Amino acid sequence: MNTLYYTNLDKENAHEFLFFILDKYYNLQITDKDLKKTEFGKLYIENNPIYFNISHSQNVVAIAISNENVGVDVEVIKDKKFSNINKNVFGNEILKKEDFFALWTKAESFVKYNANSILLSLKHIIIKEDKIYYDNLLQNVNITTKKIDDFFASVASLENDFNVVKVDY
Repeated sequence: MNTLYYTNLDKENAHEFLFFILDKYYNLQITDKDLKKTEFGKLYIENNPIYFNISHSQNVVAIAISNENVGVDVEVIKDKKFSNINKNVFGNEILKKEDFFALWTKAESFVKYNANSILLSLKHIIIKEDKIYYDNLLQNVNITTKKIDDFFASVASLENDFNVVKVDY
C-alpha cells in the first residue's frame, strides 16, 4: 500500500523531512549522499526496495512511499487565473478551480511516476474518466486523487489507493 506523509514545512527542508520519515517509519537512516537522481531529477536510493517521491506546494511538503515505483504531486488550492493554463494544457475546456487542481495533480504525478520532464510530457497526456493516455496509448498506472485539508494530492502507481498520514514535524 502506498502511503502519503505530509506536513507544513518550507520546501528547503523537504530532504530532512524525507530522512525523518524513512528513519521513523522504515528504520532506514540515509543522508543526502545516499540520494541519486534520474535524468530529470527524480530522487531514489540505489539498491533499496523503498520507492519514494517528493512534492511541495506553498507550505505543504508531501512524500509518497511505496514498495514499487511511485509519483506524487500536491497543489495547494489557491485563487489564480487559470484561463491560459486551461487553454494551453487542457484544451478549450475551462475547468472549475478544484477540478483544475485535481486534474493538474493527476497529470504531474504521472509525469513524476515516469521520471520525465513536465514541460516535455504535458502535451502528450490525456486524462479521461480516471484513465491516463500518453501519446494516445492507455497507460498501465493508477492515479488516485484526494482533497486533503486545503490541497489536492495525486499518487500514481500500480496500486489504486493510498493512505494519508499527517506528520507533526
